[in-house]
Amino acid sequence: MKFHGVRARLLWPSIISLPTILLSGQSAQAACVLVPNPGNNTYTCDSGVGGPLIDTGGNNTLIMPARGTGFINGPVVFGAGADSVFIESGTIQGNLDTGAGNDTVELRGGFVNGTITQGAGVDTFKMTGGTVQRVEQGSELDTAVVSGGRIIGQFFAGDFFTMTGGQIGEVNLEQANNEMRMSGGTIDRFVIAAQGRDLLILSGGSIGTFVDLGIGDNRVFVSGGSIGSTLTTGTGNDQFTWTTAGTIGGAISLGGGNDTGTLQNLTDAVLSSTPLLNGGAGTDTLTFANTTATTSARYVNWENVALTAGSVFTLDSTFILGDSGTGTGSFSIDDSSTLLAGNGVNAAIAPFDGIRWVSLTNAGVIDLTNGTSGATDTFTVIGNYTGSGGAIRLQTVLGDDASPADKLVISGGAASGTTGLAVTNLDGPGAATRQDGILVVQAINGATTAGTAFGLSNAVAAGAFEYALFKGGVSAGSDENWYLRSALIPGSEPPAPPIDPDPAVEEPGEEIILPPAPGVEPPTPGATPIVADDPTEAIPLYRIEVPAYSVVPPAVRETALATLGTFHERRGEQSIATSNSNFSAGWGRAFGQSTDQSWNGTVNPSVDGHLYGIQAGLDILGHESNGGHYDMAGLFFGYSNFDADIKGEAVGWKNLQVGSMNVDTTSFGGYWTHIGPSGWYVDAVLMGSWFNGDSTSSRDIGVDIDGTGITASLEGGYPFALTQNWNFEPEAQLIWQHLSLDDQSDAFSDVSFDTDDGYIGRVGFRLQGKYETASGLFQPYLKANLWHNFSGTDSVLFGTDAINTELESTSFELGAGVTHDFTKNVSAFAVADYTFDVDGPHQEVVEGNIGLRVKW
Repeated sequence: MKFHGVRARLLWPSIISLPTILLSGQSAQAACVLVPNPGNNTYTCDSGVGGPLIDTGGNNTLIMPARGTGFINGPVVFGAGADSVFIESGTIQGNLDTGAGNDTVELRGGFVNGTITQGAGVDTFKMTGGTVQRVEQGSELDTAVVSGGRIIGQFFAGDFFTMTGGQIGEVNLEQANNEMRMSGGTIDRFVIAAQGRDLLILSGGSIGTFVDLGIGDNRVFVSGGSIGSTLTTGTGNDQFTWTTAGTIGGAISLGGGNDTGTLQNLTDAVLSSTPLLNGGAGTDTLTFANTTATTSARYVNWENVALTAGSVFTLDSTFILGDSGTGTGSFSIDDSSTLLAGNGVNAAIAPFDGIRWVSLTNAGVIDLTNGTSGATDTFTVIGNYTGSGGAIRLQTVLGDDASPADKLVISGGAASGTTGLAVTNLDGPGAATRQDGILVVQAINGATTAGTAFGLSNAVAAGAFEYALFKGGVSAGSDENWYLRSALIPGSEPPAPPIDPDPAVEEPGEEIILPPAPGVEPPTPGATPIVADDPTEAIPLYRIEVPAYSVVPPAVRETALATLGTFHERRGEQSIATSNSNFSAGWGRAFGQSTDQSWNGTVNPSVDGHLYGIQAGLDILGHESNGGHYDMAGLFFGYSNFDADIKGEAVGWKNLQVGSMNVDTTSFGGYWTHIGPSGWYVDAVLMGSWFNGDSTSSRDIGVDIDGTGITASLEGGYPFALTQNWNFEPEAQLIWQHLSLDDQSDAFSDVSFDTDDGYIGRVGFRLQGKYETASGLFQPYLKANLWHNFSGTDSVLFGTDAINTELESTSFELGAGVTHDFTKNVSAFAVADYTFDVDGPHQEVVEGNIGLRVKW
């Protein structure tokens, strides 16, 4: 179109807003009279029948406006100009050829019953409606946007093609570096591109059958939509990325070249419609990013496979790395990802050619505990395994050497780096291992393992036993294997130090205590290695909770004994009890002691702590008979608290600090006392006690202390006058104890208590003075006693493992005390003593006692 010889370009929005076009030169009429004239022509066809239209000169425009009924009977052919065609209605009964030049075709409606051909030049095709049989763009950098309408046949040779809606029979991008973006619409059949560096971005819509991008360095990004069957790229360094959603109903084959594939934010449900993802020949890399996947056989011909960004891959068969050319490859797991290798699959990471070695690097988690197969799974690396602070989860039934366990197998290569083994016990009762132990890492076919390659990442224990991880066994050919053992075997390698893996691996008990070995510092001050009497004898590795719980029965016995005391510790003096005996009396005392005491037994437990308590009683019956005999009976209440640190033998150490205990003892009892004319006495006590507290190991695993006890005592003394002011009083006492403690359980086993009745005897004397002073009667004394705890055994059962603690011991007590009568009705008394062992286990107790008696 010309305006006084000046070329002008009409914009499409301006054109369609005009019902007619006013021309300064010659132009066709709206009634579809299509007569070419020299120069730039604009043709409008909104009604009637015209055509064909052949105008090969100038920059021509054809407009078929909205709501029109124009019909062009025959082809429309333009020449090598910048031609424009705008179709919103009507029909072209034939082909539309815009010729060479930078042409524009916009199809918003109507029907082209033929092929739209744009020819050479930088052409633009836009389609929002209407129908056309076929569209063919030219050889330059053409652009096409389809958001509606229908191309019945093929869209051909577009360079920058975008589809957001509509329907196309098939797409052939032909040669050149093509880009196709599809977010909606339907392609009935296929998408193909012959050569070049092609780009396909699929975020929506559907492609009915296959996609083949041909040879070249192609890129494919899928985040939605669907491909009905296969996706193929030819030879070239291709890039394939599948993110979040979409469906590919056939195999994905990336062909030859060094290809990369990324599966991001996908679930196995999304991937399940794709039977194969083939990296093809070359050195190819496949990355899983925040993706959950399974089906090992789906992924073939990949040289480098990486689990990243929280991915989880479940092996259902052996995963093959490499292709016929490369032969092998590498597999890596980052510190947020997991490879599930259990469920009875017994899978491997293996090379394609079966000859070369693969490389597996683990900074995340290899989990053999998935599924229901129990402790029978095997995961094999045919080649080299490198731990980068990762973890391997496995299950076992903790017991003796024959116990089943999941295991990692290294075939032919080497294991290096650091990996934490997170072991879960499947209700194994625990037992002493006598030989190699429980196999958890096996080296076969000449494989080797570094001495620091593996370590436990959680405490492994069952029953009474702690299991440590050791490299090598005692049998032939076991040097490179790794075993769990609950005993120190003479001549074996030292245990492996623990490894805290980077991934969070939560198992019961965080602290791992290493058994004695060269270079291992004592876990607590004063601990020393246990030395067996026979150097060929294995040393059992008891867990630290064993002495922590074994000390409970004898320790709570001590709380009851402290509450019981002796007659003089509770009541003061015989003279206090008899003076003004027709009056009722009440008494009370406070007592405390520092205790450092141990017991012989399986783990030789000991306590070091403080006990304090109070006690109060009331004489409720009194009787004086002829001849100066007195009888009194009463009731009392007592409370004590014992707070102590616990040591014992555990994990190959003796005198090891293992935990602490705290127990409250509440007691009620009754007493009867007979005092003879010369001051001799017989005192009987029956007391019931209730225990409540806890005993907890240093790794915060413990049990409650709940139970009851009965204590009976019969005591007597007979004073002999030495001088007017001093008496010598031999004394004897026999105590019986019965103890019942409730069953408990902790993270590693059931815990139950089986206690013998205890018998304790005391013989001794007091050297007692008596002085009248201005402030009242003053009676100092010195005392000495030999205490003997007769034979008996307290047993604690950890599952079925019985740990025994012997009660028998002998100790000697030295002390001094005093009573003072402030008035005839108010008296005070105090005593302090020191007790130490003379035969049997160590005992050292310092005790203080102060009391008050009031009569009314």
